Amino acid sequence: MSDTAGRADYLRLLYRLGIHPDSQSARDAADLLGIELRPRRPSPRPDPPQRPSDEPGIKLPDITQQMQTGPPPEFRAALPERVAPARTGETPPAWFASVPALDPPSPGRRLQLSLDPLFRPQWLRALIVAALSTVEETRELDMERVITSMARGQELEFVPFRRARTLRKGVYCWLDVGPGMEPFRRDQEELVAVLERVAGRDRVAVEMLSDDARLPTNVYFAHTPVLILSDLGANRIPGHAPAIIPRHWVRFANQARGQGASHVVAFVPGDVIRVSAELRRAIAVVKWDRPVSVQSVLRARRYVRE
Repeated sequence: MSDTAGRADYLRLLYRLGIHPDSQSARDAADLLGIELRPRRPSPRPDPPQRPSDEPGIKLPDITQQMQTGPPPEFRAALPERVAPARTGETPPAWFASVPALDPPSPGRRLQLSLDPLFRPQWLRALIVAALSTVEETRELDMERVITSMARGQELEFVPFRRARTLRKGVYCWLDVGPGMEPFRRDQEELVAVLERVAGRDRVAVEMLSDDARLPTNVYFAHTPVLILSDLGANRIPGHAPAIIPRHWVRFANQARGQGASHVVAFVPGDVIRVSAELRRAIAVVKWDRPVSVQSVLRARRYVRE
């Protein structure tokens, strides 16, 4: 057996048995196969890099002193005139007078950053339907009820149609414009735009609330759902009392149902735990945030009915 073949068998033996090459078992196996192992030379370690402060002729500046007094004079002298740091009381450079001033911003133009919606965009339509839909009869026959009546030998006293959730009745949307909703003004505008796309522009009525949330007595909702975009007084701002206290919101919900509203729902940004139980029994309170789901919206509506 050649020395190369013996070493190959040796390596295969270590691999099959899972023996580390530097262990005593590996050396015993080499003795059995008659293979002479050479001692492994330790790899040389590179010398550590020399710090700039250790190199001869280089002196590091005192950073703390420069932060207090500014760059050294030789550095300031090397800077161009237009980028040299100016000090209080110094005369502006000559080029400063020849630079034209920027045009003032034109009225009506302002930078609008993209708004990340509070609800998940892919769930927004389903959440709106779950919160504001009413159950109405469609134009499709309810064949299941027809077949059940015929199987029981019952006469059809009327033609049954299927019932489904719909926004055909439209939506009355009330916007709280108090100080607690100031950070969510654009969110209110964006949600109203989505409501108009989902339910139809002619089926969405938008009103403002800023005082004691008192409904006009001449408004009749005709079984239309009512949506409130408000914090319901949950977002406390230092130095500002809530414009509409919870007692006024309870009166608003009772008055809306008394004037024909099908149900009252509130989308509340922030911490809805601060909303009182009395208010939750009068209004279906839905947290206006990403974690909300269709099931949580339906649960809030059922809590009001209970």
